Amino acid sequence: VGGGSAGWMTATTLLNQFPNKKITLVESPNISNIGVGESTVPGINRW
Repeated sequence: VGGGSAGWMTATTLLNQFPNKKITLVESPNISNIGVGESTVPGINRW
């Protein structure tokens, strides 16, 4: 699974749905976190 917020959320969802599977998160060391301007919406609490 790719990195970033979407990748981490996808990896977590896959781990919850398929606990016996190995999930690998791949992130580039050349791309830094966005930081400022990156956010989630209130609906994330239900996720």
